[in-house]
Amino acid sequence: MRPLPNLPFTTADAIPAWSNFHHIIKDRPVAAYLTPGAKGMLPSGVAGSVALARELSAILEYCMTDPPARLCTIGARWSLSNVLDPKDLILDPGAWDQIAAIDSAWATPDYKSDAAARGGVPIVVQGGTTIRAVNNFLGSYGLALQTSGANDGHRVAGCIATGTHGSHLKVGAVHDTVLAVYLVVGPQQAVLLQPSSRRFTPDLAQWFAQQTGIRSDDVADDDLFNAARVALGALGFVHSVIIEAVPLYQLRGFTVARSLEDTDVWHAIETLDTSRFDPTPSPDFFTVVFSPFATGNVPGAFATALWKQAPSSRYVGPLPVASSIATDLSRLLSSLIPVAENALTDPLIGDVVAIETAKQYHPGPVAPDFPGSYFGPTSLPEGNGRSVEVVVDHAKAVPAVRAVLRALAAEARAGRCLLGAVGVRFIPGSSALLGTNIHPMNTYIEFPSLQTSQTTRIHQAVWDALRAADIPFTCHWGQEYGMTADSVRAYFGSRVDRWKAARAKLLPTPQQRAVFTNPLIGTLGLDV
Repeated sequence: MRPLPNLPFTTADAIPAWSNFHHIIKDRPVAAYLTPGAKGMLPSGVAGSVALARELSAILEYCMTDPPARLCTIGARWSLSNVLDPKDLILDPGAWDQIAAIDSAWATPDYKSDAAARGGVPIVVQGGTTIRAVNNFLGSYGLALQTSGANDGHRVAGCIATGTHGSHLKVGAVHDTVLAVYLVVGPQQAVLLQPSSRRFTPDLAQWFAQQTGIRSDDVADDDLFNAARVALGALGFVHSVIIEAVPLYQLRGFTVARSLEDTDVWHAIETLDTSRFDPTPSPDFFTVVFSPFATGNVPGAFATALWKQAPSSRYVGPLPVASSIATDLSRLLSSLIPVAENALTDPLIGDVVAIETAKQYHPGPVAPDFPGSYFGPTSLPEGNGRSVEVVVDHAKAVPAVRAVLRALAAEARAGRCLLGAVGVRFIPGSSALLGTNIHPMNTYIEFPSLQTSQTTRIHQAVWDALRAADIPFTCHWGQEYGMTADSVRAYFGSRVDRWKAARAKLLPTPQQRAVFTNPLIGTLGLDV
C-alpha cells in the first residue's frame, strides 16, 4: 500500500482483525482505518467544516491516484450483506455529525406550499450522524423523524444507503423522507442532488460550498436524485442529506396476541384493516410478529397498530436498551442467547423459542411514547445476530408469509430450528430507483435469529420456498442477501439501468468508480 498523504486531523490505524457488528465479516485485516477529526484540534465553526472537507479531499485524491484504491465508508457496522466488506482503507465518517436548519428563504414556493399541510421542516443532517442523535436533536425542538428502523444506532448515510425502513403505512422508508442529497464525488467535486421539481434554490448548494470549500454543483434531476436516495455506498461520499422532519408526536395503540391461524390477523395482513382489533380507523404503523413454532395455548401471532397523537408531555429520549419490545426483535434474540448457550436438544428448542417470544410481546394498550424512544437502542450483543428480510408486493403478502412460515416449520422438523421470530411490516411505494419498496404497497418479512451453524441453510430454504411458490421477491440491501444479478434485474427492471446510468454520470471516470464500489454491487452487476 502506498504511503498516505499528510492528514493533520486524521488518525490512520492498522487493524489486524476488523469485524462488523454481527461478525458476518470477521477478522479482516485493514491497512488503514481512517478517522478524520480524531487527531489534532479541529477549528470551530465553518473553519472546522472546511478542514474536515480538506481531509476528505486529500483521502479521495490519494484513492484516485493510479492504481486507484477502494474506499469503504462505514456506517454503524450493522449491515449483514457485503456492502461494507472492506479492503485496505476504511473511512469512519463519525466526525460528520452536525445537524442544522435550512434558511426558509432557500426553500422554493412550491415546496413550502406542499410541506405546509404536514408541517414539514427541512433539516440538514450530516451523514455520520446517528438516528438517535437526530431523534434527540429534533425532539428538543418539538420535531421528529417521520419514520425510522426499529433501532436507532444507524448512521444516517448508511441507513438511507441500504433502504432501511419502518412500518409506516403512509410515509414509506427513511429514504422517502429525503429532500436532497449532498455527495462528494471527487477531491474537489461535490453535487447537491434534488428532484427536477426542485425543493431548494441554488442558494443551498452555495451554502454547502461555503461550508466545505468544495465546488458544489446544484443539480435538479429526478434519476440522479432517485439513484442517490438508495446509493449502496457506490455513488460518492454522502456528506449530508436534507430530511423532512414533522411536528413532534407520540405513538399510542395496542398489541394483540392470537394464534398462528387467527383469521383476524390474516385479514389484517391482507387488507391492512385493523378494525377487527380496534374500531379506530387508519393506523399510522402496523406490524405483525409471528412465533413460528407456537403450539397449544402459546400465542403465535402478535399484531401491533399505532396511531400518531399530539404529545402529552415534553420530549424525553430513550434510556439505554429501552426500545419497545413490541417492535425490537433484537430484544427477543437477546433473551434467546441462553437457549443457544445451553445447547438444548432439537425437540425442545422450538418450544423454548415460542415461550420466550410470548414473554417478550405483551398484549394490551401501548402507552403514548415518542418515536425516538419507541424505536430506540438495540439490546443485542455484538457478534450474535443473523438476519434476512425479503420484500414482496403486498398483493402477495399472505402467500409469501405462509410460504416463509411453512419453510421454517419444515426446517425445524428436520432439526434446523430458527432461533428467532418473523416480523412482518408494510410500507408504501418509492420513486427511489433501488428502494426495495417499488410496489404501491410493500410487505417486508424479516426472520432474524441468533447465529448458528444451521442459519445459512434455513435462510436458503426460505428463499427456495418463495421461488417454488412463484412469488417474486427481493432482499433488504443491508441484510443477508439471496439475490443474483439476474434476479435483481428481474425484480427492479429498468430501474437497474437507470441507476447504473446515474452512477456513470455522477462518477464519470474509472478511478472514481473504483473508489466508490463494494463487493455487493459487483456481485449483482451494478458496477458496470
